[in-house]
Amino acid sequence: MQNGADISKFMHGINQSYAQYFNNRYDRHGHVFQDRFKSKVVGDNDYLFTVSAYIHNNPTDIEGYENCPEEYKYSTFSVYLGLKEDVYGIVNEEFIMSFLNQNVKKAREKYYKFVMKCDDEYMKMQHEFKNEKGEYRSERSVLVRDFKAEEVMDFIEKYTDVDEKMLKWKYKRKAKESRALCVFLIRYYCNFTYKEICGLIGRLTLSRVSELSNIGLQLIESNELYKNILEDFIKEKAVV
Repeated sequence: MQNGADISKFMHGINQSYAQYFNNRYDRHGHVFQDRFKSKVVGDNDYLFTVSAYIHNNPTDIEGYENCPEEYKYSTFSVYLGLKEDVYGIVNEEFIMSFLNQNVKKAREKYYKFVMKCDDEYMKMQHEFKNEKGEYRSERSVLVRDFKAEEVMDFIEKYTDVDEKMLKWKYKRKAKESRALCVFLIRYYCNFTYKEICGLIGRLTLSRVSELSNIGLQLIESNELYKNILEDFIKEKAVV
């Protein structure tokens, strides 16, 4: 997930926040969601296309939307069909629709038909339980997230030639880049929450920590000085 965040913690935060809101509004207690969320690896375009259709088929389980999932206001299906505009500019429907036909009208007709049949039974038959791996070993490297924050701070101090004390001084402009890189690497390699980073560095708000994490990511992506910083950190730890 972007910015080194753990998707499990991300989803836990969403579920917890919504459960608190829901329970307060309706004067109730206990769990709101029955099962843990599921995350699946989308390994090819064929599976991606099917997953997209399956998601857009989900509203058919809701009363009133059995035959018109495109009318469900919390779905992007209507955007894919050209019935509504993507007002937030976050949907890339062209990628999915390009699998079907270059002609927009024909692609939308084919996609609609496929969505309407892409229910649970179809998913089970086509993809869900077909050669699904239980775990990954040789096929990918596992990102280690158990480094100590002090290790990251020492590394950043040497890498950017900025005193560790300056990393904790809020208004030192010279240390802004170093502080941003430090926050990002702590998120990435130590799996710290924003609140934990606030306690570690101090004098920072949660929103500022989030902002620094984004700045750190942008620096790594755009600044030649830092493009290899993640690999360099791992190399140094491996030598140690």
